[in-house]
Amino acid sequence: VIGRGRRSGPLVECGIMQDVRISCHNAAARSTVLQRLREVARRVEEGEEQTLTFLVCEGLDDQTGVRLFGRYADMAAMRGVWKGVLGAFFMQSKDEVRAMEHRNYVPNGKGWLHRYA
Repeated sequence: VIGRGRRSGPLVECGIMQDVRISCHNAAARSTVLQRLREVARRVEEGEEQTLTFLVCEGLDDQTGVRLFGRYADMAAMRGVWKGVLGAFFMQSKDEVRAMEHRNYVPNGKGWLHRYA
């Protein structure tokens, strides 16, 4: 696991959660992707105040999977990370990444509603 959990302070509900599943071409490609994501996680931790949680995990199902989980204060904070460090990461990792899918979740007063964004 790479990244950090919630910052200290009062417990607040996030505005949006995101679960990203990345499939790499092979185990060597996953190793390269994880190495790059260490730097992404460090940069998010240092510079993204509205990112409440950002975790990178090796997939346990096979030797090619990677999962990202993020909790953000709002949609603007999530877009800022994607347009910044994550966007640059994906452009750099095009040759290693075979596929990517994601789901966003927003609060609806009764739990969490699955949304595509």
